[in-house]
Amino acid sequence: TVFVAYRDGKIVGGATLNKITDDIFANELFATLKDYNKYYVSYALHNSMIAFAKKSNAVYYSFGRSTRNSSVHDYKRQFDGEEIALYWSYSRKRKNLRDNKFLYKLWKLVPYGLTKILGPYIVKRIY
Repeated sequence: TVFVAYRDGKIVGGATLNKITDDIFANELFATLKDYNKYYVSYALHNSMIAFAKKSNAVYYSFGRSTRNSSVHDYKRQFDGEEIALYWSYSRKRKNLRDNKFLYKLWKLVPYGLTKILGPYIVKRIY
């Protein structure tokens, strides 16, 4: 289910709520426009999604994944829900461009059209 928040006729936020099982609903995608956060758009979206999940007989509402101690994690902790740690398992050492601060900053400066061309080539070589 897609939820969209409007302010003065403009879309200022959106989210998806997926039914995982009969009693588990999960917020999987979520975004708001920064300039509209002063209107508590994210709270309104979560409130609507939680109400929808309850109306659909949900027992659990998942806020989705977030990196521990990130700003998103801090935001979600306000709701005082149960936190469940998720662990990643890889068969080999993972390479991440973000680990190389210089390349990461450089990549952010590359025009989007060029990233669409270069991205697949780089990913193929690194991963």
